[in-house]
Amino acid sequence: MRTPVTCFVGPADRVVSVLDQVRWITGRERVAELWPDLTAVLYSRGSPQDDWAPQLLELLGEKVLLLETCFLPEGPIAVEDPRRGCLVLLFDHGVFFEFTPAAEAGKSDPARHGLAEVEPGVVYEIALSSPAGVWACRTGVAVRFERRDPPLFHLVPMPAPAAVDNRKILTSPPRPPQAPHRQIAGIPAAPPEKFVHTPWLTPVDRG
Repeated sequence: MRTPVTCFVGPADRVVSVLDQVRWITGRERVAELWPDLTAVLYSRGSPQDDWAPQLLELLGEKVLLLETCFLPEGPIAVEDPRRGCLVLLFDHGVFFEFTPAAEAGKSDPARHGLAEVEPGVVYEIALSSPAGVWACRTGVAVRFERRDPPLFHLVPMPAPAAVDNRKILTSPPRPPQAPHRQIAGIPAAPPEKFVHTPWLTPVDRG
């Protein structure tokens, strides 16, 4: 507690727990009184229904910048734009995003849209590929875009039919059958290679 602190980053429930303990131990009404250089707190929600902003504001005061974030182990997704009250997609941080309409997320071959194709007001599930070693990993994170330029959205609950479990993948559309290779110079005809690695079919263990 004697260490100068300028920023907190983490899940909102854990940030609140730490700040509550600090306030109780020191007897300070607000944490900013103990850490006058505290400038910003970046927090994430456990679910779209959680609203930690009022409690954090009570602990921190209005001088500390409070920003909601959406970060996953696979890569950063979004941070709050305080001017607009929405999350803004971090599309230039080494992560490739695709968006599946929530209405199709339970299908074996759901549609996948790029950022330029999303429609405001439609609920999508985010899938991402990143240098963390994941390819088209379904995140279970549902969003509703308010606008595309800049890409602003709100987190929303994932519709129940699409939330199967915590290990979600996107599957690619079935490939059309190919004709066997022709017989050449006495070599018997053979079907094309049977064992093809398809990254869309690779499950990702986020645990």
